Amino acid sequence: IGDYREGERPTTKGLTVRGCTFRGFQGRGIAFYATDDALIEGNAFYAIRAQAIEIDHFSSGLIRENFVVGAEVGVMVNDAFESVVEGNVLRDCEDGVMIMRVLPGDWVNTGNTVRDNVIGPGCHRGVRFFDKLGGEGIRGNLVQRNLFVDLPRELRVVNAEGNTVEER
Repeated sequence: IGDYREGERPTTKGLTVRGCTFRGFQGRGIAFYATDDALIEGNAFYAIRAQAIEIDHFSSGLIRENFVVGAEVGVMVNDAFESVVEGNVLRDCEDGVMIMRVLPGDWVNTGNTVRDNVIGPGCHRGVRFFDKLGGEGIRGNLVQRNLFVDLPRELRVVNAEGNTVEER
């Protein structure tokens, strides 16, 4: 959903996906681009081969109270801004939440919050920052009050330099 142009603000507003079940997808469950004020709430995702939920290029949204069991990434925040990922249960994922930078821009990859989620059991990493561009990395995001189940401390929040991490 959404038609993005590199470096431009969102062109679509107000997407809501609530109360749906997604099962056995070979790609992503939900992905949206160039969308502002998205709400993805109260959904269930099972056996998703890629990202269960992805806030993609130049988007902003609230991802709240979803249940994910089995995905490459539970929630991907990719070149997004001022998005909130909260109150989700993310199990059996390689990464519970990944914040990834692919495109440049001083207003994207910043202001995102990941809070009050239950991540694990069965996840390889909790919250992971991944900068494909290298350089200074991803900065200005908040990881707060997440519960990590069966994850050693060094895999709970990975590559978080330049971001604020507050554990329970």
